[in-house]
Amino acid sequence: MASLKRTLSPMKALGTTISVTSVMTGIVPLTQNALGAGGPVMLVFGFAFASLMASSIALSLADIASGFPNVKGGLIEYSRRLAPPKLRRLSSWVTSTASCAFSFALFGTAAIQLATGSNPGRWVTVFIHIIISILFGAVNALHLNVDIVSMIWHLVGPIVVFLTIAASVRSPPTANWILTHFENQTGWASSFYVILLGLMQGAFTMTGYDAPIHTMHSIEDAAWKVPQGILFGFLISFAIGELLILTLLYGIGNLQEILNPAISGISSIEIFVHLIGNFGVACMIVIFMGTFFFCGQGILKACSTIGHELAVSGAFPKSQYLSQAMTSAVAMELNLVYCIPVALRLFFPSPTRFQSGPFSLGRYSRPIALIAITWSVLCVFIFSLPGFYPITAQDMNYASILLVATISIIIGYWYFSARHWFDLEQPLESQWLKSKAETMIEHTLPRAITSEGSPQERDLDEIENWLDHLERDLRDLRELK
Repeated sequence: MASLKRTLSPMKALGTTISVTSVMTGIVPLTQNALGAGGPVMLVFGFAFASLMASSIALSLADIASGFPNVKGGLIEYSRRLAPPKLRRLSSWVTSTASCAFSFALFGTAAIQLATGSNPGRWVTVFIHIIISILFGAVNALHLNVDIVSMIWHLVGPIVVFLTIAASVRSPPTANWILTHFENQTGWASSFYVILLGLMQGAFTMTGYDAPIHTMHSIEDAAWKVPQGILFGFLISFAIGELLILTLLYGIGNLQEILNPAISGISSIEIFVHLIGNFGVACMIVIFMGTFFFCGQGILKACSTIGHELAVSGAFPKSQYLSQAMTSAVAMELNLVYCIPVALRLFFPSPTRFQSGPFSLGRYSRPIALIAITWSVLCVFIFSLPGFYPITAQDMNYASILLVATISIIIGYWYFSARHWFDLEQPLESQWLKSKAETMIEHTLPRAITSEGSPQERDLDEIENWLDHLERDLRDLRELK
């Protein structure tokens, strides 16, 4: 039988990674918070430190992805395959439902960030959300390929920002000020606490590099190309992020005016207000909003893939949930989703459940995985910290409450309902498997194989899905022996 069609090029996978990571979407809206919690020195070195730590997660996921080159299901299927038999159903359930919560929360956050700094009524925000959501859906439903355009936008945008500030700045700050000035406007007396708050921008921004994992079954030579897409996308995003941060800091003439933006209401926009005219500011906003749009579209594309994985596995709860999440809660859940397959491989190693692919960390896989898990746990702590003192109901960080509520719902739903019906592999009794294997395969052959004529593309998808299930059954037979 001819090999199944793989239509997604590695360049498009790289474009998806850069779009979903979208450092501009993370840096621009959070510039004011980062400047007040550590100042320029934390923007520069805090982002570098957070990126260095996040690279351990990227490396660990790339290592795992190389060992599962033809797997559909992404992190959910990784968790199932890496977990011991007794933990497979639970680990898959936690990963899938946490991914679901992250997907909806992050997509909502990205869409709402399209506001340009004004304070519209709630109905205006909802209306913008609906219109942009429909537009995102149309782009994906019509299969409009915007990955390359998005990658170019994400690469050219920061360069345009750099050239604009470099050409218009009159009294640039010194390099010493950019690299050493520490600012604390949080009300907290502890510098160490403020440093932890300053890491939040980098920790939130450097996420989303798992995007190629959810499309790897469509990529030729996925065992090599997917790890490359993860790591190249990560490195490019880091370089773009540092360039953007240094550029924005270079354009600051008066830090207090930027921290208290009286004209635009947004610190990153206020920088341009003091440098260029209204038309130039409008052009910068268009660049930022274009970045937000492509990021939101990429997120919806990734979330729709996750949603398909959840639907296929039967992981969707049987009732609808209304959830609202802060940026912190989104990042917390995402880091935990990354952490699950990495932790399973670290604490439950097994040569029968996982064999390294062509991209392998070798003996460094375990220490790097340990660093990744430590950073993920630290991120949960960082994103739970209140940002200002004294703590008020308005300034309180409710992310930890949302996280506890989410975990409680996941575990509670598992205990009272999902453990009775959720099963990605639906294992059969060993005796039945051994005696009825041939009959089961014969009666479950895809229609595309048993029918006459050349198969269509939808038939190839059916065949590929059937082969995935057959591979699972054969692996179960080997383990039973």
